[in-house]
Amino acid sequence: MKKGTSHKADMVRLNKIIGQLAGIKQMITDERYCYDILIQVCATQGSLRSLGINILDNHLKICVEEAICCSNIKDKQEKIDEVRHLIKIFNK
Repeated sequence: MKKGTSHKADMVRLNKIIGQLAGIKQMITDERYCYDILIQVCATQGSLRSLGINILDNHLKICVEEAICCSNIKDKQEKIDEVRHLIKIFNK
């Protein structure tokens, strides 16, 4: 983790997602109606995506910004390549 990067807020969000997953597990155990389970799955996917976007945003603001202003060419290119890769996997 780069200096200045904090994931405290991300941990709060992640704990909520873990709660959502536990709820889905219980719904499946209870043999709840498929539609209701799927609604919760979609909500959890949205929460995970939101968490990922937040972490990506922080990565850009802190890690990538630091590398671009303060690093050598190789480190800058590495950060750019990381961002390009993240954009590709987030668009799947």
